[in-house]
Amino acid sequence: PSDAHPEQPTAGQPATNRGGQSRGLSIGILIFTVAVCMLVGIFLLTGEVRVSTTAEGLHIDATYWRNNTIAYSAIHAVGYVEDLPLGSRTNGYGGFRTALGNFRNERFGDYRLYSYVGCKSYVVLQTDDGVTVINAIDDQATRSLYTAIAEKIDQMQ
Repeated sequence: PSDAHPEQPTAGQPATNRGGQSRGLSIGILIFTVAVCMLVGIFLLTGEVRVSTTAEGLHIDATYWRNNTIAYSAIHAVGYVEDLPLGSRTNGYGGFRTALGNFRNERFGDYRLYSYVGCKSYVVLQTDDGVTVINAIDDQATRSLYTAIAEKIDQMQ
């Protein structure tokens, strides 16, 4: 008997069923792939940006990115802009619903963004820590957010 030939079953000895192992492995890989695709889809299609105004400042609560609190006393200027070129994300999260993190563009240089992708209006905050850009789910809600922040800033002065 040579080692070059695989073992052949002898008469009366059952052959091993490697096809069953291969099929089980294929099903396992398929299940894993479907689960990964579902998780990626969930991350890309979900996410929230909630901005709340308190007596002391803004609290920004963002899914998949760190939250932020900005004191009104740290805000030097607040503005409302439409169709802002966001530039490139240098660190953060980008899905089909939200764009969050550290960005860089020609207008601000490095800045922090908490944004819904579908809304093209923004509130721009010039703060002690640099520029922070936020928006709400739609243009009307973003305009209301801008008005609320501007009124709080005016009350502080």
